Amino acid sequence: MDQSIPNLVSTSDDPLKAGTDVLIIPVGGPESRGAIYDSVNAACDAELDKTLDALGFTKATANTVTQTLVHDMVIMLVGLGDQPDLEAYRMAVGSAIQQVPEGKRVAVAAGDEPVIAGAIAEGAVLGAYHFDRYRNVEQERLDEIVIVTKASAAVERADVMATATALARNLVNTPPANKRPEDLADTIAGLLKDNNVSVTIRDQAWLEAHDGNGLLAVCRGSEHEPRLVELDYNPAGAERHVVLVGKGITFDTGGINLKPSQGMADMKSDMAGTAVVTAVMSALAALDVKVRVTGFCTIAENMPSGTAQRPSDVITMMNGKTVEVGNTDAEGRLVMADGLVLGSRMKPDVIIDLATLTGAQIVVAGMEIACVMGTADVAMDEFEEAAETEGEEYIRLPLPKRYATGLKSNIADMNNISGAGFGAGTIMAGMFLAEFVEEDTPWFHVDFAGPSFRDSVSGYLSPGGTGFGVRSLLAWLETGNIPPRA
Repeated sequence: MDQSIPNLVSTSDDPLKAGTDVLIIPVGGPESRGAIYDSVNAACDAELDKTLDALGFTKATANTVTQTLVHDMVIMLVGLGDQPDLEAYRMAVGSAIQQVPEGKRVAVAAGDEPVIAGAIAEGAVLGAYHFDRYRNVEQERLDEIVIVTKASAAVERADVMATATALARNLVNTPPANKRPEDLADTIAGLLKDNNVSVTIRDQAWLEAHDGNGLLAVCRGSEHEPRLVELDYNPAGAERHVVLVGKGITFDTGGINLKPSQGMADMKSDMAGTAVVTAVMSALAALDVKVRVTGFCTIAENMPSGTAQRPSDVITMMNGKTVEVGNTDAEGRLVMADGLVLGSRMKPDVIIDLATLTGAQIVVAGMEIACVMGTADVAMDEFEEAAETEGEEYIRLPLPKRYATGLKSNIADMNNISGAGFGAGTIMAGMFLAEFVEEDTPWFHVDFAGPSFRDSVSGYLSPGGTGFGVRSLLAWLETGNIPPRA
């Protein structure tokens, strides 16, 4: 992969002597602007105070950036807003980084509180993310960001988190012609070869021999055969085992139930679940995670052709259940089913699946919040608590048993979509997936169709893949707070 983010280093030296062209200082209200702000302000005869007062920064406006010149260094002051949380630091610094002139060397004042310094470092490096692999004209970019802090360990952790997030962004942003199922499988293997992760690529012949009919059915319309990539990180002494399953539709036309042309280009992002699983696996060793983690990347291309599956076809799934295809554009749940069956057979402590599964998720929670549902209540609590520290938000949805009737089929065990007028599309997709998890296996499902991809810049988020979910999972796995299987 190309270098899409700058190098991240830390220093505890005087920021005015760091040798950079620009110094970014996050600022809150006048009562709490920090030691670095105070020292720089003193060095320039209160010029910073005068600048902020002139702009009315009595309560610093979130993400507002102003700049002044001190000792030949550009000082960029970025507002944190009133009572900022960690995400406010990420967003503010990400906004400021994107305004640094091209080719300039930049430092960021982070203070010495480790969690704040880590959040600032994450926001800085992800705010500088770029995906220029397909540009002919080389653009100047930030090669290095210096974080001014004594909390060097927090900066090192942030570097791991940001690098993994950028990896997921790169995979999503890659054009679909360059990540056909076999290409994406090989790319994953290459990315993980030096990360203490074993990689096994299952091809079409293996899927045929093991009844991987969800993947096979979805990929029937494509010239490219499906792949199921199994990843395993198994550190010495691991007492817990987590399985991750990631949806990997490299491009989703909808199949015979063809999508409208508007927005179809964004369907290169329909493999964001696989991107997240790959990115998480890439960082486990660097974070010294003590949990065994197995990943299943269910990779296929959903295309219309003379060989494509049809509405009303019936598939016999890997666990023996039969599914009538009510809509070929509800393909993600079919490929995920294969991964969930395989994951269940491993008897892990918990299974988590991640998918850009339903447009209804955006109706439920919008473009910035994901939906989570499942049977592993304690694990979901722990996961959401860890996710909060990384600024990624989830809303809990129920899986009411009475809704199972909505997936009824007249000719098979179930349909892959709910009946007309039933509604609750995100919940019904979760209900479908639950049929492929063994009853005694704790499991939860993350639908992040909205937060996984965006069209505009916001703070440290750039257009394209966001890498949403990577830091949540890593922060949770890092804690080791995995409830044991009953």
